[in-house]
Amino acid sequence: MRSRGVFYVVNANEIVSMTTDALSSSIPILSGENRKRTTTSYTQTSLDGNSYVVYQTAVDPSNGGNATSVTQVQIGPNGAVAGQQDANDNGGYTSTLITDSLTIGPNGRMTSATGTLVFYDIGTDSAFVLGTNPAVPFGCVEQQSPGIDQTTLSGSYFFGGGAPVAGASFDSGVANFNVAGPLSVTDDQTSPFGVGSTPLNLIYTVSSTPRPGAVAFQMGGPT
Repeated sequence: MRSRGVFYVVNANEIVSMTTDALSSSIPILSGENRKRTTTSYTQTSLDGNSYVVYQTAVDPSNGGNATSVTQVQIGPNGAVAGQQDANDNGGYTSTLITDSLTIGPNGRMTSATGTLVFYDIGTDSAFVLGTNPAVPFGCVEQQSPGIDQTTLSGSYFFGGGAPVAGASFDSGVANFNVAGPLSVTDDQTSPFGVGSTPLNLIYTVSSTPRPGAVAFQMGGPT
């Protein structure tokens, strides 16, 4: 099957792309990011001693809703994996401790021992990940910096989010972190029901252990 698309070069290391074919039962509409590999040869121990955050999203075919997960893992000797996954499936939240192991090919293709995930390493610091269950979750992996604590976040951060199902809302905004005070957020939303903007003042804590980098918010409500 031939597919047509458009590509935009961001820089020598990144291209964004989108297919231009008409949607049909056999032709999806796709868009994504293409990144140049920074590491081209791997061994079974290439990721040992590193920590990573894994983000995945999908549409759950069992309920038609959004399914997302964020997982923090530590890689031990020979690709052993231990961590915790937070998941939200159509509004149902779960938090699960996980153990697994990775088989790493010389070309950077990785598979989990449970058979649920396939990874393609961009380098030892990042990867794309694909789930093998019927929801087909897809996402990215980013290496986590060591020594994260309450003082790590400072200044302004832009954020954005959306969902792949019809009728979902999208949002973007700015969060201003202040170690000595509350977190101030301006969140702009758009949905089939209109647009809006919500200011928030939040109290936050950044975990250093046992879940490095996990941020907990105390919702104080709109200002």
